[in-house]
Amino acid sequence: MKSQFSFLSQPHISALEHAIHLLPGLNRVDLIWLNPESNELALNSISSTEEYPLPLEILSKEQKTEILKFRKSIKSMAWVEASELPYDENRLRSDMNLFDEALKSILCLGFPSDMDGHANVFVFYFRKDTSEFGPVSKESLLDTNQKKIMGPLIYNSLKTILSHHEENRNTMMDYNRNIGLMVQSLQQKLSKAEKKNALIEGYLNQALEGIVKSLSAKGDHIKLSEEVKESLRPHIANRDLVKDIIMEAITFIKTLHFGIPIAEFTITNDHLRHFDQYIEKPEAKHEQANNKYDTQTKTYQFLDALEQAAFKVSQQGGKLTSVRVGALLEQPVTAAAISDKLKNHSRKILLLLKQYPDNWSLIRNRFRPIINIQEKLQDTKVA
Repeated sequence: MKSQFSFLSQPHISALEHAIHLLPGLNRVDLIWLNPESNELALNSISSTEEYPLPLEILSKEQKTEILKFRKSIKSMAWVEASELPYDENRLRSDMNLFDEALKSILCLGFPSDMDGHANVFVFYFRKDTSEFGPVSKESLLDTNQKKIMGPLIYNSLKTILSHHEENRNTMMDYNRNIGLMVQSLQQKLSKAEKKNALIEGYLNQALEGIVKSLSAKGDHIKLSEEVKESLRPHIANRDLVKDIIMEAITFIKTLHFGIPIAEFTITNDHLRHFDQYIEKPEAKHEQANNKYDTQTKTYQFLDALEQAAFKVSQQGGKLTSVRVGALLEQPVTAAAISDKLKNHSRKILLLLKQYPDNWSLIRNRFRPIINIQEKLQDTKVA
């Protein structure tokens, strides 16, 4: 398959796929080898018209014996005649006319097998027309000089292919081993964390069960469902809160089943009627932290008092001055006192005016000291 890495195939099969393209003039390449996956003798072949190597059948025990002898006889490189190959002669004569009288020289290249030490042999057949390699002599298809060049060239090319293939396989196996060790380490850490969490959950569940027991009346058999335990575990540090929640749930169940004898009952999340009210949401906490100046602050109350006094002045038809507004406060103050108060708390006042845009409309729009504070903020923004 072209979509997969070449090293997923056996090195020799991958090399055979490349062998047919090593030189022009190649008609076919065979591989006689010991397959390490099956530990059996195998034959494979690829031609110039085929994309992938095909298996060849070993027809008899005698042929197998001849093939074994042939593997032992090839050391690294040899040029042989067709008659020296350990194939069935009838099939050779009918196979693409490769072995007629014009084809005299066949190149055999051997690479030691890790399985038995004998050669895995690549057999190269050349086309009759080998003009790509220079003039062809009348006596043979390839002359001595051509063989001296072609043999080592193809041998070294195949050796490089096999070596790179093996290196890639070993590198990938190293990567996979490292990845496997990493995954194993992560799994061990995860397993350790899960065991630790389970242990903590066990302790928390025991604490919850202790609270239930302390709240149970004589003869009660009360259990907490797993979903309730999950809901209450994060809040177990606030023991009084959890006790209130569980006590309300027990009361609710007993009221619901009043007059009906129950041997045992289980508290579920459905019985936690006001759970959300007991548990303050993080968003609410965050909002409360940001809204620091709420309705309980003295500054908020002072703005309310100014608004009420300004309303009284407005009803009387007077102008909203600090003197008149200060005089109508519940505890009257001078204009200078109002000025000092506003100056010292201007930041808080600005925050409150922004936080409560619908409040204090009268002093916000008609009382000059408050208007000045707002204009000062506006000038700061522009600057």
